[in-house]
Amino acid sequence: MATIHANPNESHECNYNKSIFKYSIILKSGNNIIITECLQYFIDQNEEYSISNIQNESIPWISSNRPVFDLGFQSHPIWIRTNIQNLSPVNKFYFLLPFNRLNYVDFYIIKNNKTEKISMGSERIFPEDRLVSFPYLELDLVHSEKVDLFIQINTDTHIGLPIQIMGELEFGKFVSSRESANLFFLCITIVYILYQLIFNIYLSWKLRVFLVLSLFFGFFYPFALINEGFRILLPETPAFRRELVYLSVNLFGIFFSLYIKDFLKFYVLEEKYAAVGNLITIVLILCIPISFTEISNLYITNIYIIVLLTMYSYMIFGIAMNIRYKRYWVVIFGSGWVVVYIFLILQYLMYNRVIPFNTILYSGFHIGFMIEFILIGFASYYRHLSSQKERSNLLSKLKELEVENNIINNNGVQEIPSTIESAIPNQQELIDGKNVNYSLSYNKRTSKIDIHQIMKDIIYLLENEKPYLDEKFSIYNLANSLGLRTDQLSAVINKELQTNFWNLITEYRIAEAKKLIQKNPNTNLLRVAYDSGFGSRSAFNRAFQSLEEMSPSEYAKTLLLKV
Repeated sequence: MATIHANPNESHECNYNKSIFKYSIILKSGNNIIITECLQYFIDQNEEYSISNIQNESIPWISSNRPVFDLGFQSHPIWIRTNIQNLSPVNKFYFLLPFNRLNYVDFYIIKNNKTEKISMGSERIFPEDRLVSFPYLELDLVHSEKVDLFIQINTDTHIGLPIQIMGELEFGKFVSSRESANLFFLCITIVYILYQLIFNIYLSWKLRVFLVLSLFFGFFYPFALINEGFRILLPETPAFRRELVYLSVNLFGIFFSLYIKDFLKFYVLEEKYAAVGNLITIVLILCIPISFTEISNLYITNIYIIVLLTMYSYMIFGIAMNIRYKRYWVVIFGSGWVVVYIFLILQYLMYNRVIPFNTILYSGFHIGFMIEFILIGFASYYRHLSSQKERSNLLSKLKELEVENNIINNNGVQEIPSTIESAIPNQQELIDGKNVNYSLSYNKRTSKIDIHQIMKDIIYLLENEKPYLDEKFSIYNLANSLGLRTDQLSAVINKELQTNFWNLITEYRIAEAKKLIQKNPNTNLLRVAYDSGFGSRSAFNRAFQSLEEMSPSEYAKTLLLKV
């Protein structure tokens, strides 16, 4: 017998008996140790072995030579064997297979020529005295006692785990720390969801609801997969556990894509971007029935990873486009998305055996996922500050243009449809802000929209796209670009900018006209009128006179005199 592995703290030895080609674990303490390298395994391709014939030494057992037991997705039964001898002062040990989704696990303890069978697994009912959700075996071994251990695993999920053994005291600490981590996890999730739902005033109600639902299902996924969700929520309902994991991923993707579509919207590719978001949502909805089919876990997992990669690609593209338009707040949570995206790629490679299983890669996706949602909270606040700054900039621009609260005679600028006129409150209401009916109307109209983001979007469109240069540009066009009703847009402009749509557009048109005249005071003023968005010379003259207290020709003459 040769010792092939010795723990530095001498808590155990792993010996290999050349005569029978079998490993033996010698326990010298009750410490928590990983014994994966002290095991042998056999894949029962023909599914012909049971405990009665698996002990046949002619079976080609394979030695496990890595700290992590990594067999990928398997559709055939797997047998594991080892021999354990207790030379420690501890009499009770726990043999752990720390992975929640091993469907059926049977432990066979052979001691004094007697065989005892213990059955566990995620497809079986959890007894009330079960301490953790993953399979484990309680072993009673007096000093110097030996035991042969055979384990049969039947599962079609991914097999990648470090196999551990520890004494009763260490197991108690392990369970206690796991329970504390679960409680902390649940508390943080509940607090964060309540914060987003109740206190995050920087998002509209629609976005808050989408975010909260995506948070709920997103956090439930790791809670069920790697924590105690199965044991706590479904101890007696094993049939739905597999579907629950995939369903939580599905619902997370659906609500998060709906959230992102509005949260990251921009205007050069707005319709196409929204269409892609809707398509991803539809694909995720269509994937729901797949979770309830008999398709193997490998194929379902690959489908979901590919869909999630598509969704995160869509989100990262949205980040890039927003950065292009100087919305730098997206970088805050965008970094979390990039981390999740990288881990998704690595998990895809790992599940398909391109790279070996790694516990860091396995848990890295879940860690990145939680970091992502924490960053979203900071990004929402920064987004609010950015919107407020843009709003102040617009108000400053209006002040520089000497915007007054007196409404211009709209018939002299452009004919206003009667439906829009009815949506514009009178100036007395705007100045005083005391009209109760108007306040109620404003709150009702804007309760489901993100006012701060709308303000920022108005600024961006008017400053960069200059749609007002088209004489046919109307409140309908702007509302359609923003995804709003005309009465909602009108209410926001009235309340937040203390003016109305036609005043605002006229100010921008006059500002553009002044720039054109400043470039060439001798220019044709009729051409200036058309180039700045006015439909006629008379409308241009009246608007210019009202705002500048001089005609366009007089303004041009003052510039010539300065020259």
